[in-house]
Amino acid sequence: MLDRHVDPDEEAREWASLYALGVLASDERVQFEAHMRGCAVCAAEVESFDRVAGRIGLAVRPGAPTASLRERVLARAAAPSRKPGVLLDRGGLFMARSGDLQWRPGISPGVDARILFRDAARRYITALVRLAPAAVYPGHRHTEVEALYVLEGDLEVEGVSMRAGDYCRGDDGSIHGDSHSQNGCVFLVTFSEQDEILAPG
Repeated sequence: MLDRHVDPDEEAREWASLYALGVLASDERVQFEAHMRGCAVCAAEVESFDRVAGRIGLAVRPGAPTASLRERVLARAAAPSRKPGVLLDRGGLFMARSGDLQWRPGISPGVDARILFRDAARRYITALVRLAPAAVYPGHRHTEVEALYVLEGDLEVEGVSMRAGDYCRGDDGSIHGDSHSQNGCVFLVTFSEQDEILAPG
């Protein structure tokens, strides 16, 4: 998604401001949080924007909404909302149609992701990940169990060539080095947002 920064640039400030205002989509937020773990410049920009955003409300004089605005807001609040791709989210059941979700730029060039579900309490993600031919998924240390199932294509993990139908599990504390795809692949993965991305080895 973003390279590490030496100095803040326009792109870094844009992402940091959108993050501070809470307007990033959930998958974009997850990706930017992963980026910030390795980019002190972006983390500092977010902290700066957080301080400013916290004061914006103090500069506005409170006032009563018009009757029509109040009715529209209440009507929207009462209407059932459904996020794109979500078929059911009720009574502890969750279903998603992944084809309705957009591929978003992932953690490195040639890596895209569709976030199917984010468990905010556990900070745990279920996602589809797509690697372009010759793309590399960076090495990382697991902070919880990671489970990966290859749906199509080829993926090399720790020198083992995986193909469609193959499964990989990484326990808490284990490490995956850089993973590669020669011809491209798609896999389903569950992982912790708190996994530590490692410098290329």
